[in-house]
Amino acid sequence: MKRFLVRIFIFISAIFLIDRTLFLLLKANRPPDYKKFLDAKKHFFEQDNKTQVLIVGDSHIADALDTRTIERLTGLTSFNLGIYHSTPFETYFIIKEALLKLETPPKYAIMGTNPEMLYGENNMGVYSPLVIGNTLELVLQSKDKFSAKTFLKSLREKGLFSHLYAKLLGKKYTPTREVTDVHHGFLKFTNTSTLDSIRWNQTTLFDSINVNRTQLDYFIKSVKLLQEKQITVLLVNPPLYYDTNNIKTAPFNSYLADNLKRKGIDLDLFTFPNKGHGTAYCCSKEYFLNSTHLNYTGAKGFTEEFTRTLLNKELSSYEE
Repeated sequence: MKRFLVRIFIFISAIFLIDRTLFLLLKANRPPDYKKFLDAKKHFFEQDNKTQVLIVGDSHIADALDTRTIERLTGLTSFNLGIYHSTPFETYFIIKEALLKLETPPKYAIMGTNPEMLYGENNMGVYSPLVIGNTLELVLQSKDKFSAKTFLKSLREKGLFSHLYAKLLGKKYTPTREVTDVHHGFLKFTNTSTLDSIRWNQTTLFDSINVNRTQLDYFIKSVKLLQEKQITVLLVNPPLYYDTNNIKTAPFNSYLADNLKRKGIDLDLFTFPNKGHGTAYCCSKEYFLNSTHLNYTGAKGFTEEFTRTLLNKELSSYEE
C-alpha cells in the first residue's frame, strides 16, 4: 500500500511539473496582442487602485470605450476591465474581485451589453481566471469546475499550442489587433481585419426564447451588487456594423429592459442612434475591427458621444 501511494505521489508530481513547464513555455511565447491584453487587464489587480469609472463586460465594450477620452472629457480616472469572451456569469465575479481591490468604490460602473451575451454556458471562461487571479468562487460556481483546465494551468491557454507550433516552424504571426498603445485597460488599435471569414452583413435576429436564464440572472445580480454599493450603473450597447436599422439590438434592448424592470431596476441602455452613415463612429468599415467590434477610430467617436450625452449628464447630477 505504501509503495502504491508513493507511485501515485510521483505520478501526480510529474504531471504537475510537466503542466507548469508547459504553462511557463506558453506564457513566454504569448502572441504580442494577446500578451498586451492580459497584461493590461491584470494591471488593475496589481496596482494601488483609485478608479472612479469602472468599465466591465466582454470584448465588445473592451474595444468600444476609450479611457483616454473619458478622462479627457470628465477628469475622472477610468479603467476598462472588459474581458474578451466573458459572460455575465464571469463578469459578476470580476466585479466582486474589482470592488475588493479598489480603495474606495467607483462613482460609476459602466456595464457593456450585446445581443450575444445571454447565450453562453455558466463556465469560468477562457481569460477571466487568468486576469483576476483569485478564482476560487468563480471556479466553484462554474459548470466546468471539474474539467481538466481547473487543475492544469497549461490547458487554460491550450489555444496557444498552435501558435507555438507555428512559431517553431518560422511562420509569421498576424495579430488580430495591431495594438499601438495601452491606457488604463484600453487597447488602442486602428486596423480593420481583412479575414475572408468575417461576415460583414450578418443579420441574425435576437432569439429571446433560447437565452440562458442564469446568464440573465447574473447580469441582474451584478447591477444590484453595484447599486448596493451606491455606485451609479450605466448600461452601454456598442454598435454592430450590420445593425444600422437596429435589426438585432432593438429587440435585445427591449428584452433586457423588460427583465430589469421586473426586478425593480429602471435603467436606460445607451446604444448608438440610428443616424445611418456619416456619424462619428458608424457605419463605415473604417470604424470597425470586424462586424461586431469597433477599432480606435470608432471607439473614440462612440466614447465621445456616450460621455457627452450620458456620463457628463450623470456627473452633473451626481455633483448637485
